[in-house]
Amino acid sequence: MPRASDYHHQTKHSFHRFARSAGYLDWAAQPNPFRRYDGAPVLDLPREPLRADVPYEALFDRSAPPAPMNPAAVGEFLRCSMGLSAWKQYQTSRWALRVNPSSGNLHPTETYVAWNGRVCHYAPRDHVLEIRADFKRAPVSPAASADGPDDQVLLVALTSIFWREAWKYGERAFRYCQHDVGHAIGSLRFSAALLGWNLRLLPDWSDADIGALAGVDRDADYGDAEREAPECVAIVSADREATIDRDALIAAARQATWHGRPNGLSRSHVEWPAIDAVDVATRKPAGSVPDDHPVR
Repeated sequence: MPRASDYHHQTKHSFHRFARSAGYLDWAAQPNPFRRYDGAPVLDLPREPLRADVPYEALFDRSAPPAPMNPAAVGEFLRCSMGLSAWKQYQTSRWALRVNPSSGNLHPTETYVAWNGRVCHYAPRDHVLEIRADFKRAPVSPAASADGPDDQVLLVALTSIFWREAWKYGERAFRYCQHDVGHAIGSLRFSAALLGWNLRLLPDWSDADIGALAGVDRDADYGDAEREAPECVAIVSADREATIDRDALIAAARQATWHGRPNGLSRSHVEWPAIDAVDVATRKPAGSVPDDHPVR
């Protein structure tokens, strides 16, 4: 059985060698930094800035008054955490920068939200939500607090596309993907605080749970497109005690109508067995963290 510690030691640089990589950049195979779901309905998000007068301290002490969780606020939440911050150009090359930092600006992290009866993929280039699933037959809405309306609670799930980092860094790519997930969580926390919301990780969710919610476990949808590994899920609400019925939500996801097929990111790939092994070794099973484990 592979162990994460084996991967750690195998992929360390040393005085005598670098960790294994291709040793060059195959520019013809450079991954597309933007995943899209062809055929999925699209929801345009408002682009007008919100909360320009929130003081800097409020990002840390959570003193900002809560904003209603409407499309404008959800759009601002995503734009100020996982959205584009600038475009750069040198001669004929043009590339985007994002709010959340990324190793090599490769951005392996993808973002999904479950809110108001839908599961959507956030497409930062166009600042839109791609509707992946409708919960028309759901036993519960995909974000329902114990005592609040379902449109005032949101789940955000993060996944990683290992190939985006492996293209440049070889077998060390898994390290950088975990690094970038941490950056993404931090960016999401600050963005939630800007809007007076609380973001709380849900450690009782297994990787299989997250994969089912985001739809990244749907083999038929992906075909030859690069797969995504579930990383984490968080609940976002002005109510710090908001809850979600995980089992009912996952059952609803499995019964939902799903839309779209992911685009391929590269025309060729290099396989790194060490990444596949550590991915298996670090998958989080069900029941590995108590439901009352505090992660805030």
